[in-house]
Amino acid sequence: MSAAPSVRGPDISGTGPSPDGETATAEDPGNMKTKCESGNGRTDIIMRPRDGGTVPMIFELKRSASEKDLEADADGAISQIHERKYYMGMKGRVVLFGISFWVKVPKVKVEIVGI
Repeated sequence: MSAAPSVRGPDISGTGPSPDGETATAEDPGNMKTKCESGNGRTDIIMRPRDGGTVPMIFELKRSASEKDLEADADGAISQIHERKYYMGMKGRVVLFGISFWVKVPKVKVEIVGI
């Protein structure tokens, strides 16, 4: 029996990383940065629209020690966004995502704030 062929998904990075190695775009809807300076810390992922077509989104990711910790860790991720003011300098509505993972089990909390 032969091995299954390797299948690679489409490249959604647009033009690829910026010179800082942290920015990628998906058909250029805006820009996405990982581990970037924002507010009083470094957020995991931040997406900002280029032309006002969508609202900015901030993602904070946590690894949970057990399945029972998923809810609290996702809440903690949202709290961290607020405590460190990762949305500082943004205007209008901002969507916050607190995401925790245990093995392959995710828990996602979403909050929309007006700045």
